[in-house]
Amino acid sequence: MVNPRAAHGTPAYAIYVCEGKFVANGLGKRISGCASPLSVYPLTYPLAIRFARARVTTHGGRPDAKIFQSLDAIERVHALAPRRHRLHRARDLHPAAPTSAIPAPTSSAVNVNLRAGLTSRWLMDWDARARQTWYLTPQGSLIMPMDIFLALKTADGARLFSSREHLASYGWVYLPESDAAALTMFGLPAGFVQEPNPDNNNVMTFGLTCAACHTGELIVSNVRYVVDGSQPLQNIQNWDIDIAAALGATAREDRRLREMQQAIAARNPQSPYANNFAQMKTDLDAVFQYQEARAKRNTAIVDYGWGRLDAFTKIFDEVIVHDAEMNQKDAQGNYINARPPASPISLPYLWSVPDLECVQTNCVAEDPMVRNLGETLGVYGTFRLRVLPNAPKLDFNDLEALATAGDLLNFSANPNNLFDLEHQLVSLPVPKWQNEFGAQRFTATRRIT
Repeated sequence: MVNPRAAHGTPAYAIYVCEGKFVANGLGKRISGCASPLSVYPLTYPLAIRFARARVTTHGGRPDAKIFQSLDAIERVHALAPRRHRLHRARDLHPAAPTSAIPAPTSSAVNVNLRAGLTSRWLMDWDARARQTWYLTPQGSLIMPMDIFLALKTADGARLFSSREHLASYGWVYLPESDAAALTMFGLPAGFVQEPNPDNNNVMTFGLTCAACHTGELIVSNVRYVVDGSQPLQNIQNWDIDIAAALGATAREDRRLREMQQAIAARNPQSPYANNFAQMKTDLDAVFQYQEARAKRNTAIVDYGWGRLDAFTKIFDEVIVHDAEMNQKDAQGNYINARPPASPISLPYLWSVPDLECVQTNCVAEDPMVRNLGETLGVYGTFRLRVLPNAPKLDFNDLEALATAGDLLNFSANPNNLFDLEHQLVSLPVPKWQNEFGAQRFTATRRIT
């Protein structure tokens, strides 16, 4: 087994952030020439190596159970690295980090929520530029091409999957109408963003940013308050199941595929799929196969309910089974290295996060960057291990080879954007009780049963 620390407590292997990319370096050698403020802070050994070691197999290719058991060290990632090598809080790293150069949106105090017929407003008075950075900055979540998502219909074909009525049924939060055009894309809920996918010819790809799962809403006296950084009442379990079903229903029927291409061409004539049916079908099939397999290996043994999620199990299952390719199945077709989600908990609120040593209930990641990298994996970020030329597998016991391996990771997470997102939380205000609330009870936007 590789020793996670070299002599004098220096990590045997580290991943640095340099010029917006993850760069591997071994044997405790420092990377020079990196101008990024994050470049001098190595990500911890377990994030790079223990994920990677999951690919090591023994006994004729069957996975060694001890390897899976050792991965519980990931949950103590902050304890395995020397303290001086941990990332500092975003406010300590770069107190004067610039905000987005996008012009700040205008904001009005009151508007009408068209779907529910309620007056809708923000609960907190947050800096406009910080709010725009928070809601529009992608982080490396790559779910499916945006053109496909916007043209996808529900499994029964009754309506667009991306319609407001349908997405709201999962609990995704829509922002106040006065600011929605400036803070959201294509009329979608908070945190639904797009970015180019470098592994798919830079096709603009739909994904989720932090705001998708950290924006809440509450109703008081027929006024809907949108709460930045709060806890939403979402049903992620139903979302995962239904999106796989919708993709499958479309992929299996040529008529629906043709209708999808027509819808894409009508909405976006410049789309790479507008005149290339074969490419659209290939990309949709790839997304469906992944989403179907993801839903299967993350089949929960208890219902999440509204506003709860077993994020850690889902992330570990994806890293171990999909990313580390420990994807063996038993006779019934079940992934033997996946663990069914069984401990759904409420999503955390984010105000005061920069002042907290730990955010997760089990204190998995003390470092903000490590915490955010794990979160990106939880919202469909991609993580791949680089294979050396002419070698089917990396030898993770050969530090000399690892030290010269170049880019060890192909990780969709954008470290600069994650830094910017984390930095916005420094100015996120804590909600205050409004005078108009009086002694009334809040009305949840969804009944919890």
